[in-house]
Amino acid sequence: MKYTLIMKRNRGRIIRWTAKMNRDFKRLYPVTHTDELAERLGISIYSAKSRATYFGLHKCAELKYYRAHEKRIVENRIDLEKFKKLFPTTHNRVLAEKFGISKSACQRLARSHGLKRDPEWIKNNCHRFKPGRTYGHQWRKGESVSPATEFKKGHKPENTLYNGAIRERFIHGKSMGLFIRIAKGRWVQYSRWLWKQHKGRIPRGFVVAIKDPAKKITIRNLKLISMKDNMLRNSGGINLPDSQVAAYIAGKNNIHLVPEILKHPELIELKRNSLKLKRLIDDKSN
Repeated sequence: MKYTLIMKRNRGRIIRWTAKMNRDFKRLYPVTHTDELAERLGISIYSAKSRATYFGLHKCAELKYYRAHEKRIVENRIDLEKFKKLFPTTHNRVLAEKFGISKSACQRLARSHGLKRDPEWIKNNCHRFKPGRTYGHQWRKGESVSPATEFKKGHKPENTLYNGAIRERFIHGKSMGLFIRIAKGRWVQYSRWLWKQHKGRIPRGFVVAIKDPAKKITIRNLKLISMKDNMLRNSGGINLPDSQVAAYIAGKNNIHLVPEILKHPELIELKRNSLKLKRLIDDKSN
């Protein structure tokens, strides 16, 4: 049976994630705003968030602190009383041009101060359906208005996949992984399916882990580990990724220096060894 990998689409085109894109994404995501990273890599914000979920990445605490500090900077830079007066009857686009901030910043600022649009202004300036109005294209439930062009019973969409197709899907709604279709409407995790095909049943309390995520999933790249070992393997505090170590070096007040620190792997490795040594000393003393 032939198996193929269906790549995800973005803005009407297929994204082919190269090894370099994955490395850059893992390095920059924890210390870069998602919209800036998406623009830099030429992808959508949704694709960036989806990829971060797939790799299990999170924003570092210093970046969240900087986001809140940035919000305070916006409030101090504009005339807040004038903004409160104009917001109920002015579009975000006009406010953004007037105060020199983004439209999303206008919306965040209004939400944080509990500002609302004027109902009369909304009625005259927003294109919304008015309550109680009927429209000519409405019809009764179950009524067939175009039988010649309607989908017939048994029709399948063009993107319907076949048994043996492999594609990326969410695992329990959190991270993304490869799944294989074994029947109509039935998908199973590809790594588990591959292990069962070659090694048989998976014992209770064990999971199938990928030895090297950068390589293709084959039976040689899979191993069986306990759930305890899997928890320790995925612990970010134990593994200390480059982005987290760089944030420790920069500190809360200099988060903007993290991209520059990431260019010096020898400095990051030195700091990582220092943190590990400190943890070892603390464990021995306790």
